[in-house]
Amino acid sequence: LENFESREASIDDLPVCQYFLQRFHKLGLLHGDVNWHTFIIQDRMARLIAF
Repeated sequence: LENFESREASIDDLPVCQYFLQRFHKLGLLHGDVNWHTFIIQDRMARLIAF
């Protein structure tokens, strides 16, 4: 596994998380359990984990 600097999402990251989910859903993908703990933030970008 790669090590990279990141942090858990917070309320301040809501816009970037919403943008990510819009793109994710446009691809026809669903997660089923989206919450603050399933996002990490790296370089001002949201990444979905536990997928």
